[in-house]
Amino acid sequence: MQYSTPLKVIEVQQKIGKFYLAKMKPSLLQLIANKSLSRYQNVKGIQRDPNPEKINDIQNYISTDPFAAFPNTIIISLRDDLDQENPLYKFDDNDDLLIALDPEVANIIDGQHRLAAFVGSDDSFELPVSIFLDLSLGEQAKLFAIINSTQTKVPLDLVYEDFFQSKIRTEEKASFYIVKKLNEDPDSAWYEKIKTLTERKGRDLAQGSMAKYIHKNLLSDGKILRPLYLAERDNDVYSILNNFFSAIKNTFPEEWENNIDRKSILKKTTGFNAFMKYFIWLLKNMDKKEDELTTEFFSNKLNKAKVNLKSLTNDEYASGAVGQNLLWKHLTTEIPVQSDSGK
Repeated sequence: MQYSTPLKVIEVQQKIGKFYLAKMKPSLLQLIANKSLSRYQNVKGIQRDPNPEKINDIQNYISTDPFAAFPNTIIISLRDDLDQENPLYKFDDNDDLLIALDPEVANIIDGQHRLAAFVGSDDSFELPVSIFLDLSLGEQAKLFAIINSTQTKVPLDLVYEDFFQSKIRTEEKASFYIVKKLNEDPDSAWYEKIKTLTERKGRDLAQGSMAKYIHKNLLSDGKILRPLYLAERDNDVYSILNNFFSAIKNTFPEEWENNIDRKSILKKTTGFNAFMKYFIWLLKNMDKKEDELTTEFFSNKLNKAKVNLKSLTNDEYASGAVGQNLLWKHLTTEIPVQSDSGK
């Protein structure tokens, strides 16, 4: 195994753990960077497709501006294959870092365009680098999403699927587990109806959107099912949600299957968000124990609310917040909704 020359590094300790600051020549970064992890098309990837125009702009900047500088770091994660005799990275007796000269060693978390702009250039322009050691893909995806939160977003489906691979327990990981089980459990109302990275045609709602809602509105700090998350009772959260969705399916069978004119909003974003808001409202106002949140309980409530609802289509409940709030209002109204004519 061939290694790089020893790199002087500075250890940095933050909440995520340890990482290291160093400077590296572009040629070394290009050699060790795993190019296949820079594409969405590769399920393992977390980066955006390279933008040739952006790369060209950076190349022009480097070659024409006498004061060209990139003080912000390129962020990479080094992979550990647990080979004790020939590790992919190691520290020498001086605590300097040596990296195996192999294209499978490093994943670029941030900075792929800067690095691509240096292809074919000389090595006189050194690059500052933040080096993480063996982050899981989920942890890399979270870091990438945070760094790029004000730029082009990472698809939610990809981010939550990568979170699921993280070794660390998070709301994101628990949320994705619940959505994944809803999609894969034959006893689930959502069985094979959720859009995944590999299965989208003929399905209704994206796994990332569902996982984000559960994460933000049910499991986060102060939310209704937070105690179950803290107790690591993800299966109980799943059971309660599946009971609720089963009750919806039983109460609105035609709208749930949506086989006639495909106009039903029940399994679209408008319907999902409105009914989930109703679910939260029920849990906050009904004062029920967890074992009382059965399919029968939810069915009883939905059958009473059903008389207040108009046709579950975009014609009555438009896409967006207005339609969602109107549907939620109708679900939580005890007096039947009057027709437009007032009759």
